[in-house]
Amino acid sequence: MTSKNYLFNSIKENIRRNFSLLILLSVAMLAVLPAYTLMSLDVAKIQESMQGELISPVQQELLECLGMGNPGLMVVVIFSAVLLGLTGFSYLHSGEKTDFYHSLPLKREELFVSSFFSGFFTFLLPYLGALALTCLIGGGYGGFCENTTATLFKAMGIHILFFLLIYSISILALLLTGNLFTALLAFLGIMTYGWLVSSAYSMLNNRFLYTFGAFEHSDIGKFLSPVISYLALSDTFHANLLLKRQPMAFTQVHGDASLGTKLIIFAVILTILALIADICLYKIRPSESYHKAIAFRKLQPAIKVACVLPIALLAGLLFSAGMGNSFLWLVLSTLVVGLLLSIAFEFLYTMDIRKSLRPRISSGLSLGLLILIMAGYKTDVTGFDSYLPKKEQIETMSVYFPSINGRFSYDNDYFDIYNNVDVNFLEKTHIRDFDSVYALAKEGIKACKERKKQDSVSPILTMTENNAVSTTGMDYLYPGAGNDTTLVSVNVAFHLKSGKTVYRSYLIPETEKVIAQIADIYDDWDYREKLLPTSYQKVEDISYLYLHNFYEYRKQLDMTKGKIEELYKTYKTELENMTFQESSEKRIIGYLEAESEHTDTWNNRFSTSYSLPIYENFAKTIRLLEDAGEEVPKAIDPDKIEKLTLSVWDDELGEESIAEVEDAKQIQQLLEHLSFESCRYGVNSPLDYRLNVSITWKNQENDMTSLYLMKDKSVEEILKKLKFD
Repeated sequence: MTSKNYLFNSIKENIRRNFSLLILLSVAMLAVLPAYTLMSLDVAKIQESMQGELISPVQQELLECLGMGNPGLMVVVIFSAVLLGLTGFSYLHSGEKTDFYHSLPLKREELFVSSFFSGFFTFLLPYLGALALTCLIGGGYGGFCENTTATLFKAMGIHILFFLLIYSISILALLLTGNLFTALLAFLGIMTYGWLVSSAYSMLNNRFLYTFGAFEHSDIGKFLSPVISYLALSDTFHANLLLKRQPMAFTQVHGDASLGTKLIIFAVILTILALIADICLYKIRPSESYHKAIAFRKLQPAIKVACVLPIALLAGLLFSAGMGNSFLWLVLSTLVVGLLLSIAFEFLYTMDIRKSLRPRISSGLSLGLLILIMAGYKTDVTGFDSYLPKKEQIETMSVYFPSINGRFSYDNDYFDIYNNVDVNFLEKTHIRDFDSVYALAKEGIKACKERKKQDSVSPILTMTENNAVSTTGMDYLYPGAGNDTTLVSVNVAFHLKSGKTVYRSYLIPETEKVIAQIADIYDDWDYREKLLPTSYQKVEDISYLYLHNFYEYRKQLDMTKGKIEELYKTYKTELENMTFQESSEKRIIGYLEAESEHTDTWNNRFSTSYSLPIYENFAKTIRLLEDAGEEVPKAIDPDKIEKLTLSVWDDELGEESIAEVEDAKQIQQLLEHLSFESCRYGVNSPLDYRLNVSITWKNQENDMTSLYLMKDKSVEEILKKLKFD
């Protein structure tokens, strides 16, 4: 009982001793909670509610101030955790204070609890007091609604949880070190280490693994640091609040409820682990470790190696990127940075320049591991780029062509069009008869080996970053020796019988063999059915149809429901019967935009839409549109054009070549081959995506730039005359 009373009195005494911190945090809390809320509600009360909102602006603003939409509060929480963590245990960096505290009639665990809860209550009391005042202000403005209490307690729990997490980590940093400077370095290192390792890993993969694609879910980055997780949870919380305010906004806000739960679980686990580490280290921390860089001598080599590896790799990768991605520069710069960092760590440990220059096993281990990592990636020791499972190991396969899939848009009910649409498509579209896809993957591996051979004799290791001209953002053109090579981007997923899914991304030369393989895949209905948006969208769901052509943007079609149904079914038949050859050779001369109206659970109405390309050979669809009084020209009327301006970038001269076309005959010939969209339509397309075409209209009513030509002999003759051959 005496021990418990002494412990309780010790906590009160610590709070009294750090009364200045209590005052400082109280002022900060009053600024970011009551004062901020008062100003926000004063502005919100003169605002009018928007259509579809379920709560008033004042109620919404109070939810933001009490919840996770208060950025000032989050800053104060983080600042308080760091400040209290480093000051509450700062006596460990003083020999006299350490001897005094350790002479008290308390076990080390009780001393830790005393200091820990002293800091915690120094944060909690001002926070709860400011929160109470904020609630009184909110009640005075009539800001309470049915969600206020739940929002208040959820946000309060999250703020306290992340305070405890960051507070525990700051204590851990102080326990590991012997002075304030290294404690701050340790804290920053712990908070950013996940990001450093992830960045180095990602940059190495992108640099050396030719078939590596960005197939990971972006949520992984939100778990790399407690601060990042805190901010991500705030975004998720804010999205849920917006949904309660205006439910129809869910088409624009994509807050993942499960992500919030995962972040909270992650924070709870990290907090428990950090607290366990704090208590264990406090029990065994030597009293004489004050003023030392690292309190535990045996940890010094491990900390040095763990820090040197990601930092040296990142520095080397960034430096070599500015030197043409040369492997030699990568090795030299990484090893130099690694050596300098090793010396810096040793100097930090010993504060003796001579001792820091002595050879150390840990320094040699760091440099050796750096060499092994770079050599392993360079030689692809894991066989990542040559991975090809046996057919009998595969259940199904999926394939995604950015230059083909990119022509279509989908409703977000079917594919996540806002995040990793390629991954989402590969996950949902499985092909059981995958022989053609498997053969294409073999070609991808073969092409990868050829590129590696070329790059091994070239100082430029990553040609796509230096010599490639992007066509769709995903396909590439290699200029060289007068024989340009187009590389087609192909993303493949192997769905194995073991339940594992393996993703690979290939850049394959557009040879006749590859074109034939892609044609086989496209012309197979099992694949094409999954590709075309008409397989997912029902005509019964279409409320309105809009037309885009050379002259008009989003013109609503004045058609009855029956006519819309006839038009859509006709279009669907022509699109689904279109062969690969037709899809690559024919121009897109317009788009149909289908819009569907919906009603959510709160009886609010909202709409979604998707676009459908109209090809020049869709005769029945075009005829139905013309019968409805809509013009769908296959080419722009030359009488409306004053001139065309052609431009192309000349790599040899390092400048843009420009020519103006004013001859009526040449203008007419070029307009007949002009594409509607400024993108590549697919594999094996005659579209010349290096040549930009700008239009100058006679009446200047429109300005269409960066359009492209579908080349044939007549176009090539004109280009030769203009010296664009």
